[in-house]
Formats: sequence, structure tokens, C-alpha cells
Amino acid sequence: MSDEQTGIPAELSEALSENEAAGRIFEALPASHRNEYLRWIGEAKRAETRRRRATKAAEMMVDKHG
Repeated sequence: MSDEQTGIPAELSEALSENEAAGRIFEALPASHRNEYLRWIGEAKRAETRRRRATKAAEMMVDKHG
């Protein structure tokens, strides 16, 4: 499935592919938790902000669940 079909912003997909641990953690999270990350990243209007939030989200996942 492509990122467009799953609703994952490209910025988050890139951050998760760069951080394998975060990618595994994201896939294992309950849908409600994944949706919170997606909402937070998706609310950003600027691409730069979405990239920064996606990188931060990947780091937070590893820190909290890794």
C-alpha cells in the first residue's frame, strides 16, 4: 500500500524509513496513537514544520516505546 492510501504523510514515511526502530514501533502502536501522530504532523501548514515534527515524532516513539 502506498503512503497516500494509508494516509501517512510523506515526511513521516521518510522519517520512519530513516529510523527503523521508530518504523517498527509505529506499526505496533494502537490506531488511536498512530492517528495522534498523524494529526499532529498533518496540522502543520509548512513542509519544513511537517518534516521537523515527523523527525521529532520518530525520536519520541523510540524514547517512549523503544
